[in-house]
Amino acid sequence: MIAIAEWLRSGHPHPLHWGDSRQSLNRLWPAAQAELDAEVAAGFPFLELDGVEFYFEGDGFDQLCEICIKVWAWAPGDASAYFDYGWLRKGLTNVQVQDALRAQGIAYRVELGPAFQTPNLRTATGVIFGFYSDFDIPAEAEIMNVYLGLPK
Repeated sequence: MIAIAEWLRSGHPHPLHWGDSRQSLNRLWPAAQAELDAEVAAGFPFLELDGVEFYFEGDGFDQLCEICIKVWAWAPGDASAYFDYGWLRKGLTNVQVQDALRAQGIAYRVELGPAFQTPNLRTATGVIFGFYSDFDIPAEAEIMNVYLGLPK
């Protein structure tokens, strides 16, 4: 089982590596191969396991380049056969995520974009925490997705 909290701390998808292929996912999770095959056959542009999307460069799923953790899609109490979600869960507010990052000793900064007022959080390792933008008080905005990608 992979600890997502470690991904959030390091910015790396260990035991996967940036540039890995779909075959790496098959080796890591052989029980999920039929599920992943079905997604490829359906024409998905990514591979998904328990709310974690894996994006690859090119059409052959041959170079892992981004991971999107769809926290908004988890139900309360959700568990995974593939991932230990750790402290990450649906419904966390922006201020609660900041508290969790500080408690884990993870450096971050608050970012506001020109087209959105809800502050996203970016860790020193490049992990981005995205929040719903339809909240009156930014600190109360709930987590939507977490993004990990190739270091720039």
